[in-house]
Amino acid sequence: MKLFENYLIFLESEKELIKKNNRYVFLFHGTRMPIQKIKENGLTISNNGSIDTRVKKRGIWFTSSKKYAGIYTKQGSIFSKKVGLILLCKLDIKFLSFVERPFNIFDEYIYYKDIHPKDIRILNKIKSLDLKKYPYLKI
Repeated sequence: MKLFENYLIFLESEKELIKKNNRYVFLFHGTRMPIQKIKENGLTISNNGSIDTRVKKRGIWFTSSKKYAGIYTKQGSIFSKKVGLILLCKLDIKFLSFVERPFNIFDEYIYYKDIHPKDIRILNKIKSLDLKKYPYLKI
């Protein structure tokens, strides 16, 4: 039981700064989608592949952790080479929902609205100083 109690320390819950925000937050999204397609269409909701019945089937997944978003930029396993992009997206909190699962190692959210290209920033083009404005982000 002691091992399980220690493990709980590492579980991530919903961030208070995100929950209490009045309107918009910025969160990370990892993708292997081509950059040109993102610039033209933005991100659109689709079947998110979740098998959790508490999670709606249509939505886009986000996190406050750059490292966790980076996992989704790799082809194959998490040890593979990065082939995709990490995006920082501006999200309206009224369409954002925290995904609560028994073992959330990182905080995860689902966004239930398409995201326009103007609300998407490619992480490698963002100066690190810009990110300091958002204290809930883990860089």
